[in-house]
Amino acid sequence: MLINSRPRKILKEYKTFGKKWNYRRLKVKRLLEFKELLYTNGITGFIVSLKDGRCALVDIETNHVDVDVFLDTYLKWGRFDSIENFDKIEEIKKVLEESKKVYFGSLAKDYLKDIKIKEKIDILKKDAGYNY
Repeated sequence: MLINSRPRKILKEYKTFGKKWNYRRLKVKRLLEFKELLYTNGITGFIVSLKDGRCALVDIETNHVDVDVFLDTYLKWGRFDSIENFDKIEEIKKVLEESKKVYFGSLAKDYLKDIKIKEKIDILKKDAGYNY
């Protein structure tokens, strides 16, 4: 009897874990709504603004997304140029919806959790001339 009950318990835990994982994945997808394409490195990296006021670095080759609050976080990493063509927008939106990995900077998480932090960051962004 113990042998038969163990696999059922493991299966039940696995199903519960799967439901939680899918819920978290859906929750993240809703947070990554495309607003505007800002910069590109000319290869596979694109910096986009999101509808909630944050920005993201989207890699269409690896399907990874890195979310942060300040645009300069990405501009200091490498050379990014203004956008010349917009033929990759659909690919970028697809990566935002079906990303393999999503990384959030510490301020990117707090930006949505705490209204006081959001207001302070918005003031800093406005003073720096950010337009997203």
